[in-house]
Amino acid sequence: MTPGKIFWLAGAVFFPILVTDAPAVAEPATPDDRVICGQVDTGYVAILACTREIASDKYEGRDLAILHNKRGLAYRASGDLDGAVADYTRAIGIDPNFADSFANRGFEYGAKGDLDRAITDYSKAIEINPNFAWAYSSRGYAHGAQGNLDRAISDYSKTIELDPKFVWAYNSRGYAYGAKGDLDRAIADYSMAIEIDPNGAETYNNRGIAYGAKGDLDRAIADYNKAIGINPRYEGAYGNRGNAYGARGDQDHAIMDYSRVIELNPNDAFAYNNRGISYRAKGDNDHAIADYNKAIEIDPKFTFAYNNRGRLYHASGDEDRAIADYGKAIEINPRYANAYNNRSIAYRAKGDDEHAVSDYNKAIEIDPKLTTAQ
Repeated sequence: MTPGKIFWLAGAVFFPILVTDAPAVAEPATPDDRVICGQVDTGYVAILACTREIASDKYEGRDLAILHNKRGLAYRASGDLDGAVADYTRAIGIDPNFADSFANRGFEYGAKGDLDRAITDYSKAIEINPNFAWAYSSRGYAHGAQGNLDRAISDYSKTIELDPKFVWAYNSRGYAYGAKGDLDRAIADYSMAIEIDPNGAETYNNRGIAYGAKGDLDRAIADYNKAIGINPRYEGAYGNRGNAYGARGDQDHAIMDYSRVIELNPNDAFAYNNRGISYRAKGDNDHAIADYNKAIEIDPKFTFAYNNRGRLYHASGDEDRAIADYGKAIEINPRYANAYNNRSIAYRAKGDDEHAVSDYNKAIEIDPKLTTAQ
């Protein structure tokens, strides 16, 4: 991978469970409300319908819990995560064995960044229903988000055992294997996901990244092509294909792909950064500087863009600007070994051996493998 280039990786996408069980009681006073309450994607419309149903006093036990669960899903659709959590909690209070509401509440906690509570709720859902594939998969996602890849893989494997056609479990386990550096297993899982669902653009994108990491750029590009064929507006696949073209030395096609990403999303700092690298590889320093500037304008904390712009300033003999950019990268990320290493080189070019040695020592302390400008 070219130093400073960014990959666009698609992880698994999980959705709350919609419990479809209809309350087993007499028809409510307003029949449309029961139907609308189940149409959770309508947000506030469904919330109002569910509220009227709940207030009708015609439901109790699991039937009432289902209504609160549905209203929780409607709150989720409207963006009110706290409201969703409150309704799932009410559902659980009414029916403590309602596994679906534990799982849905876990989803909301995860969306709020409270992964410990999410895992606790998924675990409770699994305790109630040991065959709850979705809960295992979602718990795996939460474990992965915490960096516990082995537990994530274990949960995804259990999901697949329970539901061999659960495509996102294969995709997510592939993601976890890739994060562990086990690219062959990652590719095997992505391939299985593709066999189940040949129209999963995200899976082709992720398999392309794994092939690229193995140095198989032709297969990587083929997978990105497939992802783009399925979804012609898939920014990540264009960006990653641009990376693969750049790695093959085809900077013109790389620039075309990064430009397409920018066309789709003018605020994608990664695309400007990566296009800047390709322009620099072609010797077009003016366009490279302009792209690094734009990346930093969009994301003032984009350490790679500062480092890359610093390298270009250094290459043009402007050591003061180079040192300033490396310094900014270090200020943002004090563990950025490449920036210390590169600043050391710039200081040495200025004849400032004291600062050069200090920065080089710091770079080696952070990453003993560093030997050249990155």
